[in-house]
Amino acid sequence: MPVEKRLERGRAAEQVQAMVMAVIADASGVAPGERRESGLPLSRASAKYLLTAADRLRRMALKEAWGAHGRDPVQLEAALGAAREWDDIMRALSSQFGVVHPFAEMVESLPLGEHEMQTLGVPYQSLHNGEDLLAL
Repeated sequence: MPVEKRLERGRAAEQVQAMVMAVIADASGVAPGERRESGLPLSRASAKYLLTAADRLRRMALKEAWGAHGRDPVQLEAALGAAREWDDIMRALSSQFGVVHPFAEMVESLPLGEHEMQTLGVPYQSLHNGEDLLAL
Protein backbone atom coordinates (compact mmCIF):
# COMPACT_ATOMS: atom_id res chain seq x y z
CA MET A 1 0.00 0.00 0.00
CA PRO A 2 1.43 3.42 -0.90
CA VAL A 3 2.69 5.60 1.95
CA GLU A 4 0.22 8.37 1.06
CA LYS A 5 -2.67 5.93 1.41
CA ARG A 6 -1.40 4.74 4.80
CA LEU A 7 -1.08 8.30 6.04
CA GLU A 8 -4.56 9.18 4.80
CA ARG A 9 -6.03 6.14 6.51
CA GLY A 10 -4.13 6.90 9.72
CA ARG A 11 -5.47 10.47 9.82
CA ALA A 12 -8.96 9.19 9.05
CA ALA A 13 -8.77 6.65 11.87
CA GLU A 14 -7.68 9.36 14.32
CA GLN A 15 -10.53 11.61 13.22
CA VAL A 16 -13.12 8.84 13.53
CA GLN A 17 -11.79 7.95 16.98
CA ALA A 18 -11.98 11.58 18.14
CA MET A 19 -15.50 11.93 16.77
CA VAL A 20 -16.74 8.74 18.39
CA MET A 21 -15.16 9.66 21.73
CA ALA A 22 -16.83 13.10 21.62
CA VAL A 23 -20.25 11.58 20.95
CA ILE A 24 -19.78 8.91 23.64
CA ALA A 25 -18.76 11.52 26.22
CA ASP A 26 -21.82 13.57 25.25
CA ALA A 27 -24.11 10.56 25.59
CA SER A 28 -23.53 9.77 29.25
CA GLY A 29 -26.84 9.79 31.06
CA VAL A 30 -28.89 9.72 27.83
CA ALA A 31 -31.87 7.38 27.52
CA PRO A 32 -31.07 4.03 25.85
CA GLY A 33 -31.89 3.99 22.16
CA GLU A 34 -31.72 7.77 21.80
CA ARG A 35 -29.87 8.68 18.65
CA ARG A 36 -26.91 11.03 19.04
CA GLU A 37 -25.50 13.21 16.30
CA SER A 38 -22.26 15.08 15.97
CA GLY A 39 -21.59 18.24 14.04
CA LEU A 40 -17.87 17.58 13.70
CA PRO A 41 -16.60 18.01 10.14
CA LEU A 42 -15.19 14.86 8.57
CA SER A 43 -12.60 14.26 5.91
CA ARG A 44 -13.78 12.15 3.00
CA ALA A 45 -11.58 9.25 4.16
CA SER A 46 -13.13 9.37 7.63
CA ALA A 47 -16.60 9.37 6.10
CA LYS A 48 -15.63 6.30 4.06
CA TYR A 49 -14.54 4.49 7.23
CA LEU A 50 -17.84 5.37 8.88
CA LEU A 51 -19.73 4.23 5.77
CA THR A 52 -17.85 0.93 5.93
CA ALA A 53 -18.65 0.49 9.63
CA ALA A 54 -22.33 1.26 9.03
CA ASP A 55 -22.37 -1.20 6.13
CA ARG A 56 -20.88 -3.94 8.31
CA LEU A 57 -23.50 -3.27 10.98
CA ARG A 58 -26.27 -3.29 8.36
CA ARG A 59 -25.02 -6.67 7.07
CA MET A 60 -24.94 -8.02 10.62
CA ALA A 61 -28.53 -6.84 11.22
CA LEU A 62 -29.70 -8.48 7.98
CA LYS A 63 -28.01 -11.77 8.97
CA GLU A 64 -29.69 -11.53 12.36
CA ALA A 65 -33.04 -10.88 10.66
CA TRP A 66 -32.61 -13.95 8.49
CA GLY A 67 -31.79 -16.05 11.56
CA ALA A 68 -34.95 -14.81 13.29
CA HIS A 69 -37.15 -15.24 10.20
CA GLY A 70 -40.00 -17.65 10.87
CA ARG A 71 -38.89 -18.14 14.46
CA ASP A 72 -39.06 -14.88 16.40
CA PRO A 73 -41.14 -12.05 14.90
CA VAL A 74 -40.08 -9.54 17.58
CA GLN A 75 -36.37 -10.16 16.96
CA LEU A 76 -37.00 -10.10 13.20
CA GLU A 77 -38.61 -6.65 13.36
CA ALA A 78 -35.88 -5.33 15.66
CA ALA A 79 -33.15 -6.56 13.31
CA LEU A 80 -34.91 -5.15 10.23
CA GLY A 81 -35.34 -1.83 12.05
CA ALA A 82 -31.62 -1.77 12.84
CA ALA A 83 -30.77 -2.59 9.20
CA ARG A 84 -32.95 0.30 8.01
CA GLU A 85 -31.39 2.69 10.51
CA TRP A 86 -27.86 1.78 9.39
CA ASP A 87 -29.02 2.13 5.78
CA ASP A 88 -30.27 5.66 6.56
CA ILE A 89 -26.90 6.53 8.09
CA MET A 90 -25.17 5.23 4.97
CA ARG A 91 -27.41 7.37 2.77
CA ALA A 92 -26.63 10.45 4.87
CA LEU A 93 -22.88 9.83 4.66
CA SER A 94 -23.11 9.35 0.90
CA SER A 95 -25.13 12.49 0.32
CA GLN A 96 -23.01 14.68 2.63
CA PHE A 97 -19.54 13.43 1.70
CA GLY A 98 -19.90 11.75 -1.69
CA VAL A 99 -18.71 8.37 -0.44
CA VAL A 100 -20.61 5.52 -1.99
CA HIS A 101 -19.02 2.10 -1.60
CA PRO A 102 -17.44 0.65 1.57
CA PHE A 103 -13.83 -0.43 1.71
CA ALA A 104 -14.23 -3.82 0.02
CA GLU A 105 -11.40 -5.37 2.02
CA MET A 106 -13.26 -4.56 5.25
CA VAL A 107 -16.63 -6.17 4.48
CA GLU A 108 -17.79 -9.69 3.64
CA SER A 109 -20.48 -10.68 1.18
CA LEU A 110 -23.85 -11.14 2.76
CA PRO A 111 -24.58 -14.89 2.87
CA LEU A 112 -28.10 -14.19 1.60
CA GLY A 113 -29.28 -14.16 -1.96
CA GLU A 114 -31.87 -12.10 -3.74
CA HIS A 115 -34.63 -14.58 -2.82
CA GLU A 116 -33.82 -14.42 0.91
CA MET A 117 -33.80 -10.63 0.84
CA GLN A 118 -37.21 -10.65 -0.86
CA THR A 119 -38.48 -13.10 1.78
CA LEU A 120 -37.39 -10.68 4.52
CA GLY A 121 -39.32 -7.92 2.76
CA VAL A 122 -36.13 -5.96 2.06
CA PRO A 123 -35.27 -6.25 -1.62
CA TYR A 124 -31.61 -5.42 -2.04
CA GLN A 125 -32.56 -2.72 -4.57
CA SER A 126 -34.32 -0.79 -1.78
CA LEU A 127 -31.10 -0.49 0.24
CA HIS A 128 -28.36 2.04 -0.32
CA ASN A 129 -25.98 0.37 -2.79
CA GLY A 130 -27.78 -2.89 -2.09
CA GLU A 131 -26.05 -4.56 -5.01
CA ASP A 132 -22.83 -4.35 -2.96
CA LEU A 133 -24.38 -6.66 -0.35
CA LEU A 134 -24.45 -9.63 -2.69
CA ALA A 135 -21.61 -8.90 -5.09
CA LEU A 136 -18.34 -9.06 -3.18
